[in-house]
Amino acid sequence: MLVRIKFSKHGLMKYIGHLDLMRYFQRTARMAGLPMAYSEGFSPHPLLSFAQPLSVGLESNGEYVDMKLKDFMSTDNIRSRLHNVQAEGMGIEAVAELPEKSKKAMASVAYASYYLQFRPGRIPDADMGAALEQFFSLENYPVEKTTKKGSREIDLRSLTRSAVLHEGSPERGSSFPVDNGAYLELCLSAESGDNVKPEFFLQNVLLLSGQGPYENLASDILVTRRELYDSDMRPLIEAGKITK
Repeated sequence: MLVRIKFSKHGLMKYIGHLDLMRYFQRTARMAGLPMAYSEGFSPHPLLSFAQPLSVGLESNGEYVDMKLKDFMSTDNIRSRLHNVQAEGMGIEAVAELPEKSKKAMASVAYASYYLQFRPGRIPDADMGAALEQFFSLENYPVEKTTKKGSREIDLRSLTRSAVLHEGSPERGSSFPVDNGAYLELCLSAESGDNVKPEFFLQNVLLLSGQGPYENLASDILVTRRELYDSDMRPLIEAGKITK
């Protein structure tokens, strides 16, 4: 049985790195009494597959892990068992049964949505609304992206699905102060090779306003990843079905 688990990560759990998160799910699955399937060979390991890893320090309402089980269980039962053994800051949002031979979560990711807000006292002197309007008026916006593999030019405009400036504060995301005035809701490409991080998007949009570059931008903002989507803009959990 192949299941997809949607989970949230808030509070101190946002400082847990990807490798520790893998060990965390192995441990909590055992505590929940789930019949995990293991790989064959000299060093068997649980068959877990995560979607796009989340950067340390970011919170999320929509992370995903696929898990292979040896026996059938209803997804409601799996969710209930996992919910009862979660640490503070971790939440099991949904569990769905996937068809056999489904694409892995990581291979399915095409877009990611985020909430982004500046920390109190660190709001730049820039007209964000005007900068966004200018950005979306462009046919393309070539920028240089640097990774561990080197640098290359990407078209940031074509890799941005939406960016909306809202007043107030998001409904969810415990790190967001209620009285900070405004926040950005973003939907960016998350495909392998064309993954756009929210701070990278913001840095380049702020340049259009005549501000920046900001050297400490990553530490000046609060980010919550809302959801991961496939190429049809369906949340990844919708690839499966819920059973009782």
